[in-house]
Amino acid sequence: MSVETTSPLPDASRARLPWFVFLFLLAVFGVASFAPRLSVDYVTRRDETAEARLEASVQRTEAGNVARRIALSSLGGFALISLLRRQRNRLGVNGTLGVLILLFLLWAALSILWSHDKPLTFRRVVLLGMLCVGALAVAERFSFREIMYFVFLSGYVALAAGLLCELALGTFRPWEPEYRFCGLMNPIFQGAHCGTVIVAALALARTSRKARSFYVAAAVVAAGFMLLTRSRGPSGATLAAVVVYWALLSPRFRKVAVFVGIFLAIVLMFPSLGGRVFVAAEDSLLFGRQVERGYEMQGRDALWNECLKFSAKRPFLGYGYDAFWTRDFTFAVTDASGFTSQHTHNAFLDLLLGIGIPGAVMYTLIILLAMKVLFSLYRSTHSVHYASALALLILYALHNLFVSVHLAAQLQTFVVLVIVAKLGFLPTPPDTEPREAGERVAAAPAYAQRRGESVA
Repeated sequence: MSVETTSPLPDASRARLPWFVFLFLLAVFGVASFAPRLSVDYVTRRDETAEARLEASVQRTEAGNVARRIALSSLGGFALISLLRRQRNRLGVNGTLGVLILLFLLWAALSILWSHDKPLTFRRVVLLGMLCVGALAVAERFSFREIMYFVFLSGYVALAAGLLCELALGTFRPWEPEYRFCGLMNPIFQGAHCGTVIVAALALARTSRKARSFYVAAAVVAAGFMLLTRSRGPSGATLAAVVVYWALLSPRFRKVAVFVGIFLAIVLMFPSLGGRVFVAAEDSLLFGRQVERGYEMQGRDALWNECLKFSAKRPFLGYGYDAFWTRDFTFAVTDASGFTSQHTHNAFLDLLLGIGIPGAVMYTLIILLAMKVLFSLYRSTHSVHYASALALLILYALHNLFVSVHLAAQLQTFVVLVIVAKLGFLPTPPDTEPREAGERVAAAPAYAQRRGESVA
């Protein structure tokens, strides 16, 4: 396998972008995951009982989502045509990461055999296959720079459309204490969505020669919308991702990040001090929401403990890929834990329930190895885009500690799958992307040499 060497990319302001593919992907995920009336539904559901909300969620699971199936099927068809028309010899299995991805997908598919709801598992596995094939095709077409452009442009289109929907429906009321910005998706997902836009905007600002101020302003605006979602998990994950991003790019900021890390370690070592610090932090991170202190985490603890009991009954095989939350199990967990939900609020625990210890471990290793490869690439090349891709994976992993969007049909998830597919199955080109605006980097063959590849 050879690694292609190309001339340095043109300046971002003059580079041609794959606009058709951008628009197609935005349309696919718009149909699959955007809900224009969600802000109205979100307000309406506040007056419903927890049992009514849960029943509605279970009914949606049982009925399935026809529009999502059609959208992801079109993505799969587009991906197959794209991969067949382009150079197939570019694809390969890159070391342990590529092998783990294939094993994970095989294990998820095999779970149909032992699933407690085979039709549901089959449906979910097919949709997973469409999502992954689509991610591979996009990874083959997009450079890391184009991935950042896609995140930024699709993110702002979704934000603008969501804002227009709320204005049209009269639900944009940021002055109200209980208001949370939804736009086209759940506030928690919207918060993480804004976080990915922030990371992409900062990366593009770093490499743009003429539009740096524009991208910085765009990052600030996205941060403002993220605060309006009043979602603490995505806000904390975004902060951690941005801190890592700036620590990689700035030696001075790296010292500040180390100091903050030491401070947090000391706080955790002394419970009395940590209690006061975390109480103050919780007050600030509530963003004005009136929530009984400790309720959410205590509820999640009970939920997680109950889910672990079910996992212990089938620790190795699980209940079938993404098929645990059927009607019987959903109401059994809710009755036992007192926490009304149709997922565990933890992606790794959901994987444990679905495909057991092997599946959860493989997926965790995939994300960690992808982070390791990106960090190694950044150290070899000092490319801004490798640093920003690493930041996106960190944001994604931390967000998944409290929400299950690990393999959901969401833009954030799809971007992460594209990055992982690029690292796992495509030759990584020598870095021809700028470290800073106007700067070009010499080709770095070290990554290819570590995999036994030749540089053409």
